[in-house]
Amino acid sequence: MHEKRFEGAPERLRSPERVAQLELERVTGLCLEGKQFTSVLDVGTGSGLFAESFFMRGLEVSGVDTNPEMLTAARQFVPSAEFRIRQRRGAALSGQQIRLGVPGPCSARIG
Repeated sequence: MHEKRFEGAPERLRSPERVAQLELERVTGLCLEGKQFTSVLDVGTGSGLFAESFFMRGLEVSGVDTNPEMLTAARQFVPSAEFRIRQRRGAALSGQQIRLGVPGPCSARIG
């Protein structure tokens, strides 16, 4: 399995143009529409853009990514979230029950 890894500056992932293109509020709203989730796992969290959006909607947030620099950035935006390095496929967060898992780059393709 080939894993993409963003090597640019975390600020690029949070540019106003990119946020608009991702339709962040619409996507997080669609993910939660009609549901009563209390937690979310943001897979490939990057700078924590989606994690932050879900956190702002009251969810407990966790995130995994392969890039430690991105996790450092994500922690700045959502300090109460748990972010971890994902070293291999299937290595998420142990001991937590996640009701909603969102693959970062794919979440923008919802409906």
